[in-house]
Amino acid sequence: MRKLINIEANTNGAIVCDKPGCNFEIPATQIKGYNPENPIESIRPFINTPCPRCGENLLTEHDFLLADRFYKVANWLNKWFSWITIFIKEEKGVEKKVSFHKEIKID
Repeated sequence: MRKLINIEANTNGAIVCDKPGCNFEIPATQIKGYNPENPIESIRPFINTPCPRCGENLLTEHDFLLADRFYKVANWLNKWFSWITIFIKEEKGVEKKVSFHKEIKID
């Protein structure tokens, strides 16, 4: 059965420095042991790691917990409500960017 919410982690910038003007990012392909099926566990080692460019915190505990909660809710929705997709004509999905810095932002 198709997923109601199909989450694909951005492989271009899995970890992005949030300091304005820094623009440092670590692609998922450069994260040791990156697992696209479970990207949250792949980024756990970056909690409280300083940015090599500016020294700012790359991933705060709060931002990590926001991302973890987001993935858990999406997986729960897929588990219990994917049956709805049998009534939906298969079309190309809508692509949205989700960022986690002090809050969940969906662009």
